[in-house]
Amino acid sequence: MRPARLSRLTPVVMSGAVLGALLIAAGPRYVLARRPDGTNIGPALQVWPLLAVLAALPVALAMVLLVAMRGRRPALALMLSFGAAAVGRVLLDVQLVLDPARAARVELVAPIGLGALHPGPGLLLGLLGQAFTAVAGLAAAREFSPLRPYRGPRPRAVPRQGGEPEPARTPASVALVGMGCAVLAGYGMLAAPFSSTDPYLVPRSVLDAPTLAAVGQFLLAASVLLAVLLAGSAPEPPVALGGLLGAALAVFGVVVPRVVVATAVPALQVSGGSILALLGAFGLVLLAIWVGVRGRRRRVEHGAVRRPPVPHPLLARRWRLVSGSLAVLTAACVIAGVATDQLRLAPDLPRPEPASVPLPVLTAVIVAGLGVASLFRPALRSTLAVVLVAVPMAVSEPLRELLAVFSLDGVGPGPGFWLLVLTLPLTLATVVAALVSGGFERTEVDLSTARFDGPTTPAASAASVLTLPAFWLPLSDGTMWGSTGVVQPPFGLPGWALLAAFGATFGAVLIGPRCRAGQAAALFGGVAVVLVLRLLRAVPGVGLTGPLAEYGASAGMTSGWGEGAVATALCLLVVLAAMVMALREPAQLRSVSPSAARRRAS
Repeated sequence: MRPARLSRLTPVVMSGAVLGALLIAAGPRYVLARRPDGTNIGPALQVWPLLAVLAALPVALAMVLLVAMRGRRPALALMLSFGAAAVGRVLLDVQLVLDPARAARVELVAPIGLGALHPGPGLLLGLLGQAFTAVAGLAAAREFSPLRPYRGPRPRAVPRQGGEPEPARTPASVALVGMGCAVLAGYGMLAAPFSSTDPYLVPRSVLDAPTLAAVGQFLLAASVLLAVLLAGSAPEPPVALGGLLGAALAVFGVVVPRVVVATAVPALQVSGGSILALLGAFGLVLLAIWVGVRGRRRRVEHGAVRRPPVPHPLLARRWRLVSGSLAVLTAACVIAGVATDQLRLAPDLPRPEPASVPLPVLTAVIVAGLGVASLFRPALRSTLAVVLVAVPMAVSEPLRELLAVFSLDGVGPGPGFWLLVLTLPLTLATVVAALVSGGFERTEVDLSTARFDGPTTPAASAASVLTLPAFWLPLSDGTMWGSTGVVQPPFGLPGWALLAAFGATFGAVLIGPRCRAGQAAALFGGVAVVLVLRLLRAVPGVGLTGPLAEYGASAGMTSGWGEGAVATALCLLVVLAAMVMALREPAQLRSVSPSAARRRAS
């Protein structure tokens, strides 16, 4: 057996991972929190050995993969997935250090009575360990960057009947099945970690958690989903094996201590969310085992020969398949969230009338259509990446209205609410998949003949200026239309969605003139769709939902168009003009692929 091929990157990753695991394991051995009178506060149940095992297990498996797989990439893939999840866990630990009483981390700190708690050195060690693990994951990500030349061992291949080698690649279904398991695990980690009858041990889901903890939970769920997508799209089965195992271990590290403590402490009970997260993690482990066994069996049966790396066009097609599938899944979640019960009401409370939701449904239909069309027309991938920002714009208003009533007695979130919440990390994952696909596509494009001073530059510059008032100023002068601009109070979820839409459209119109003609037209088309959907927000019966729309109709509200609507309409006209100019650009000025350039030269 040949020794594992290492690089300067591998010792950095493994050293950071080992140091992080040691700090995480050592943290519970010191004082975790103190009351103002000096009393030490520990966990609800001493599970220090379990925490130490969960911290050391990823590093041990990475060492095994480093030796058994005869290459660094499977081990680095495992550390990439595990380190990506550590980014969210850093924020969770920061919240634990700032306010241990509200962090709902009973495996580390279980408050007894009222009063503030002060963090001890054990919590600081755990936070530092998670930071080292996150840094190790970021360092491992360099190995899989599309811009980094491939220097590791080449993918294996098996000979076909005709004698030509056929690459032994990861099946395309792995990404889809893994995505389902990751969504299940992420949904479970966003829910309440346990249920409690103790008034001092309050479980907190992502809805009622402090700001840092809520952001950390979202990042944790999104990073697990992204890690699974990266692993499922890896062409080499050993790399997919390592990535899936790393994501599963990240979920186990968060959920298993919760389940053990909730099972052993009489005042606590295991929640349904923790069970779902465990099922998703076990599904990832089984999928990783199947990928590893399948790849090894094919090598043993047919032998192994060397083969060049998988070409970038194939990787681009795989990522387009992932982004298109995620777009359809996101659209399905929006429609299902709108169609199902968004509130869980006590039996004695009246059930409200269903809300009018044409704008979210229209947005979902457009996103799903672009997701399917991008599989057949690669240029539409850019349009899909821009139009995806319309999903948070469409669901943020219903989510804000629902969050406002959850504080009432007898009112809780229903399945429709959770489906709408799930659309946010799915949208982020779809955007990332579309951008990665574009990165692989650009590596096969010859830009030596591309012209970057076309006629779209003045129009794109004017549109970029108009995007600022288009999203920051309100669409209507009325006060009962909700938040239709960034500067219109109150600032909440709709404001954040408008900021994201502004950033996406502003960036798209700026980079449009620097793109090939087809890609520029696709970008401008996506911006135009977002602007049209923004204007529809101010149309009565389309953009208004539920009681807000009924109030405006009954009160005869006829407020005029605001400055934001005028700026949006002007920006839409300029963007459409830029798109037409990009489509009319002469064909001889458009860049071609290297293979086409070679054919023309010959």
